[in-house]
Amino acid sequence: MSSADLQGPLVVVFVLPHCPACETVLGWVKDAAQAHPEIGFVLATKADSAPLRKMLESLSIETPVLLDGNDLLASVLTAFRAPTAYSFYDGRLLGRLDWPFESDGFSALVDELAAGAAASWPVGTESLVEQPAPEFEAVNMDGAAVSLASLSKPFLLAFIAAGCPYCQAMLPDLLSIAATFPVCLVVVGEGAEVPGLGESLPAMLTVVHDVEDTVAKAYGMTSTPTVFVVNSDGYVAWVHEGYMEGLAEVARAVAMLNQAGGKP
Repeated sequence: MSSADLQGPLVVVFVLPHCPACETVLGWVKDAAQAHPEIGFVLATKADSAPLRKMLESLSIETPVLLDGNDLLASVLTAFRAPTAYSFYDGRLLGRLDWPFESDGFSALVDELAAGAAASWPVGTESLVEQPAPEFEAVNMDGAAVSLASLSKPFLLAFIAAGCPYCQAMLPDLLSIAATFPVCLVVVGEGAEVPGLGESLPAMLTVVHDVEDTVAKAYGMTSTPTVFVVNSDGYVAWVHEGYMEGLAEVARAVAMLNQAGGKP
């Protein structure tokens, strides 16, 4: 896919062969594509296979198929199960549906996109900047309760996922920051343990496992890695989505917060 393919309204659905739920959703995709030719529909799957081709042929699905052989896209979008559906507008991720979901939910996702409702939707995590950080409750690696109120402020809030190569690349910098500045690392989804998070961790690091994505949803997080800086008054001072080499911008934001806290 090129950048041109990401312009305008787009729905991406992750599917797998031998998946009854995926076959059901593919029927909804076919109906939606026929009803809304102005929307692009793309299927994403791990690899090409005869069972997948047979499933698509049996449903007369002509939707383009994106092969995500290294699970890179799935990791970035935290698509941990199939089917999972996403809506985009001009390359910006607007919404998602995690299985199980009903046909009415999928229709609503498509209809809102077709109606141009994207213009009225919040602009992702950036809408939280200069706003109070959303409250949340979670459990750390030792089973102790963690909440926004319990964390020392200012602090860095970083969302990562096991199996996400960009998250893995940023982890050393996050651990380095946690040596001198509070960091709350939120591991989203049902993935395995994150390599690099062993027993010897920085004293100012808090790690929570967000299995149900409740913390991620509270912060409007739709892809990993995503990093927030929460200032001393509990306001979101800065946010960045995606990989950042060296976390230079985060370091500067952290330095400013060390010098002057308070509401942005």
